[in-house]
Amino acid sequence: MSTKDLQHCLGNIRKLKSEIEKFFPVDKLDIQYIKQSVNKDHLCKIISSLASSMDDAFRLLSETGGRETVSLKSITDNDYRFFRDFIEPNRDHTKDLGEYCSNYEIVDFIEQLFSDIAEKDLVSRLPDKTTTPPVLNTIQKSIEYYEDRADDNDHIEFELEFSSANTVVDSSYFKPDEWLLNIKALRPLLLSKHAEVPERLTWRLKALYQSYLFGNWLGVLALGRAVLEFALRDKAGSDLAGQKLGGLIDNIPLANEDIRDNMRRIQERGNMIMHPIRNREISDIPTQKSLAQKTFSDLIIILEELYRK
Repeated sequence: MSTKDLQHCLGNIRKLKSEIEKFFPVDKLDIQYIKQSVNKDHLCKIISSLASSMDDAFRLLSETGGRETVSLKSITDNDYRFFRDFIEPNRDHTKDLGEYCSNYEIVDFIEQLFSDIAEKDLVSRLPDKTTTPPVLNTIQKSIEYYEDRADDNDHIEFELEFSSANTVVDSSYFKPDEWLLNIKALRPLLLSKHAEVPERLTWRLKALYQSYLFGNWLGVLALGRAVLEFALRDKAGSDLAGQKLGGLIDNIPLANEDIRDNMRRIQERGNMIMHPIRNREISDIPTQKSLAQKTFSDLIIILEELYRK
């Protein structure tokens, strides 16, 4: 890499810094501010670019002989001061912000799921078979309380739709206590900050998390296969464009060959749902759930490898 590349990189960092500081000073910026910003999408894109450009500046500097040599022979005093006074002291801070911004949609979605659990510890209060599950019971009792007082204007100052509420709560599909347990099980199945997935994959992952949350185990198996195929097509070269999923798994270049086995397992489980064969049905719920958990675990390993920064 040439000194010209380094100078171009420093110029780009200056522009990004100016863009961010229209909102807030870079050194005082934190994740809480980003979360609450009305320009969150735009701000996250700029911060991700800044973090990446800072890494490029350090890499280019090392390739051109180190910052002391560069400051004397390759870049202007003004560029060197900018590197010394802004880039160097803010690199780690900006990198942390960039890691959040790269995956903020998934991070925020999962944090929202977990928000009430930490405060109320509802997951630890597991119901036995003879009692109404505690969360469901709380909702039912709350509806009963307000329904009994619906004609008392001193207590009810707003209109409540009791019939619709009871229809939802009394449905066999309404299982909030099970959903809380599923949220707890999702904790170890999150992508780390070291994986930077594209936006078009993010919304597919959100659908996968939602399927797991609501106990749609067959949906997890089918969606897991779909997410795998999308990720492989996203990463594959044009020479593999016409390949089916099996061909992609067999032929895509990988740094870690071990994950091909994870891919094949996801494909096989997904095929049992999407291309069923007689006598290979998985109708019992415990088996569906176990396979869904394994698919999720395998998929996270694969995505971490494919999209590692």
